[in-house]
Amino acid sequence: MSNSTDTFINGKRLRGDIKLFFDPTKTDHATIDINPETFDLCSDAGLENAVLISLFTDKRSDDDVLPDPGNSDRRGWWGDVLRGWNIGSKLWLLAREKSLETLGTLIEQYSSEALQWLVTDNVAESVSVDATRESKTEWSVQIKITRPQSKPMKFIYFYNWQGQIFRGQDVVY
Repeated sequence: MSNSTDTFINGKRLRGDIKLFFDPTKTDHATIDINPETFDLCSDAGLENAVLISLFTDKRSDDDVLPDPGNSDRRGWWGDVLRGWNIGSKLWLLAREKSLETLGTLIEQYSSEALQWLVTDNVAESVSVDATRESKTEWSVQIKITRPQSKPMKFIYFYNWQGQIFRGQDVVY
């Protein structure tokens, strides 16, 4: 038994990471879900979890200007010390930036840096990022990941940190 969140190749169910879900009404945390048919945790054998973790995990910032001058927390994950490189993105540094046209360039830069490991590790042939101003205060980030011998996957997230999920057409909103 399976549900729509399971991934299949040649009729075989792939086991992968625990599937992360973002609910736009709960912006303070991600959730996981259980498949009601099998009582297993829903899983994701694709790129969606990798993209979510890469973008929405706070990368340590050693020398950037922090968004809150009263807070010296440079964030990051403690496990990075053991690995010698930092996971995540510096998008969190933009929390107090004014919504000027230059903001789009920074969103694209930080998102591209966070996803570069996909190309370096040969998970993808290419990754492209495009930030678009949706309104005076809202930006969207469109990500296109081209994998070897597969059609490109597209992901869209909003700068207000409210991920919205749309099922279909290989696009995740």
